[in-house]
Amino acid sequence: MLMNQEFDTQDVNGRTQLRILATTDLHMWMLGYDYYLDRPDAGHSLARLAPLIERRRGEALNSCLFGNGDLLQGTPMADVLVADWANGLNSAHPVMKTLSRLGYDAATVGNHDFNFGLPYLEAAIESAGFPVVCANALRKRGATPAEDVPYFPPFALIDKELTMADGTTAPIRIGVIGFLPPQIIDWDRAHLKGRLDTRGIVETARFHVPRLRAAGADIVVALCHSGVGKLLTDDRNENAGLALSTVQGIDALVLGHVHRTFPAETYADYDGVDLNLGTLCGTPTVMPGFWGSHLGVIDLGLDCTEGRWTVINHTSTADPVIDAAPPLPSPPGEPEKRRPKTQSAASHVSQLMSNAHQRTLDLIRRPVGKTAARLHSYFGELGPSPVENLIRDAKLSKCNALIRQGRLPDLPVLCLTSPFKSGGFSGPDYYTDIPAGDLALRHVADMYLYPNALSIIRRTGKQVHEILQNTAALFATLSPGDRDTPLLPFHQPHYTLDWMHGLTYDFDLSKPPGPDRVRNVQLGGFPLDPNQSVLVVTNSYRLAISQPPVDPNDIRFDDPLPMRDILIEHLEAINEHIPVHHSPMQFVPFDRPTSCVLTIGTGARDLIDQDPRMHLIDQNSDGFLRVRFDLSSRGAKKSA
Repeated sequence: MLMNQEFDTQDVNGRTQLRILATTDLHMWMLGYDYYLDRPDAGHSLARLAPLIERRRGEALNSCLFGNGDLLQGTPMADVLVADWANGLNSAHPVMKTLSRLGYDAATVGNHDFNFGLPYLEAAIESAGFPVVCANALRKRGATPAEDVPYFPPFALIDKELTMADGTTAPIRIGVIGFLPPQIIDWDRAHLKGRLDTRGIVETARFHVPRLRAAGADIVVALCHSGVGKLLTDDRNENAGLALSTVQGIDALVLGHVHRTFPAETYADYDGVDLNLGTLCGTPTVMPGFWGSHLGVIDLGLDCTEGRWTVINHTSTADPVIDAAPPLPSPPGEPEKRRPKTQSAASHVSQLMSNAHQRTLDLIRRPVGKTAARLHSYFGELGPSPVENLIRDAKLSKCNALIRQGRLPDLPVLCLTSPFKSGGFSGPDYYTDIPAGDLALRHVADMYLYPNALSIIRRTGKQVHEILQNTAALFATLSPGDRDTPLLPFHQPHYTLDWMHGLTYDFDLSKPPGPDRVRNVQLGGFPLDPNQSVLVVTNSYRLAISQPPVDPNDIRFDDPLPMRDILIEHLEAINEHIPVHHSPMQFVPFDRPTSCVLTIGTGARDLIDQDPRMHLIDQNSDGFLRVRFDLSSRGAKKSA
């Protein structure tokens, strides 16, 4: 039984401390700059985190630093670096060079690191001055883990000399093993089909952790690009941290993927969680946020007796970034600011990323069109936002062009969209809000964050109805007279909502989730025939996660055509976008005063006043506006 007690440097017999530092889900937030808004942003980034890394290292007798995946995809800088690689411009990946300079000891990969394909990922890893490990990504899957052929090294052994409490040194061998969500083979099917397979996280760990111990690891650190989860068993779970913590032989666990922190009160009621100790099922665990918002810190008190290392105490924290703003690269033509002889860690990040930063600025400022009115992503839980309607227009324009070219059957066309930047755990400023006027490429990146491709599938009316049911099931069930019930749970990602354009339909929130909750589904003013065949325009990610899976014969278009390119092509063709709001969905009104509560970003304050069904209640402690929405009268959502 591990005890959580302060490490006592006066008790020097064979004792010392090892500090494990970790980052996760940086998503190319390398510098303190928001490329979507084209302005400095000191709120997060690796450059902002670097001084904290230096500080926490300096406080410890011994330390190591690990990366936990989702590094290479995210901001528009990612697109610049992919283009550089495709054009043979970079001999070494600048992000990997930066991590090497900061002294990372090892890293694993996350699901988004595969978004640009395996050749790019492999080229980036070749530039890393540290091992990149992943045990459950497989070149070939065998009947058992023993017969698997891993795509990456499943684990690495890192030899260090630890400074002991009495000032002497002693060798230690740290074993590092990596894991990622097995669902990557579905999410990035276009890149990975036939090239990579996966196995469940816990099943893989139970095979490899004993091998890592047998190879000489004195302690084992698991880098798991996965959330906590609530299950203690492994069924190829996407979020398997809790289950992984039960595997014998793991001394410290780093989690990520879900853009949250641990230890945190969010997990207080989870089985196996001890927030005071910072453990999952007794295993010291940390999950350090996203975009460089936090640094994971696990302190292990170690005892070495007769060459055998044991963990005698531990603490775990997710430390937020410190206040000092990081330096930004100087603009071209201006001399670099005088730097001290010993550069800070933040200055290293700024210097190594300066070239990519400037070329990213050049990219995001490229003009692509105009908008005649404001484009925003507020109120995405009430129906498609103005941003989604623009994405719909671009998708439909491309689909109709393919029909005219004879590449698709001439069937009725429907289109799915989902809210992307829509608050939640990313905060009250995490929305798209573009004023009327000129549009640049940065606005396209802000509206469409992910490197998804266009996908078009054939569906029947019955299958379309099932898609609508899945979205309707996410909303609260209300009774007439209920007041201020949250419309959606705060933890429910809005990108799981699928709005189906080309139809009209109603959601009856007085009904429990099921077929009766979706009513009055019409196509062209007539009830949708369950046997009617239609084309549904969606994206590669939504296609990959469809349940049940889409029959390959029903996939009518699945070329690697990026959605951002389709959006740019549409804007350049029309020159000026004139937003016309139309929500395909309406809530069935209650016959008694009934209301729900929306949690909305502060930028929507003026929009609230324009809708008579909305009333501002207050602003909560997280900075969101709480808005009362009247469900007792039917009306079209505003088109601001």
